[in-house]
Amino acid sequence: MEKLTVTEITSTNGLTARPEHFTTSSPWWSVKEHRVTLPADRAVGGVWEAESGWAYIKDWPYHQVCVILSGRIAVESLDGERSEFGEGRAFLIPKGFNGYLYVLEPVRKVFVGVFDE
Repeated sequence: MEKLTVTEITSTNGLTARPEHFTTSSPWWSVKEHRVTLPADRAVGGVWEAESGWAYIKDWPYHQVCVILSGRIAVESLDGERSEFGEGRAFLIPKGFNGYLYVLEPVRKVFVGVFDE
């Protein structure tokens, strides 16, 4: 049986660079992601923080459920459908999504991403 370990997600572990699925973004944009990956790389979870700015998302790599802890964010599909989310709101970004992410106010969110098997 595989050993399972509880891992705290903090600024001292996980990925702290701009995620690779943002192909283009505002030049001044600052983003940090503190991520852990579950066994067999089937899911990821973490805390994500960003300053105001934007990024183009191309072929989002997994289904991601997000809950905004603070700040405000907007997600806009390439056909112009736009949704805004603030503190306490939850939303799903589906795998394969193409569009824009706008950080309207500095944001902090928790997320869980699930990869297809």
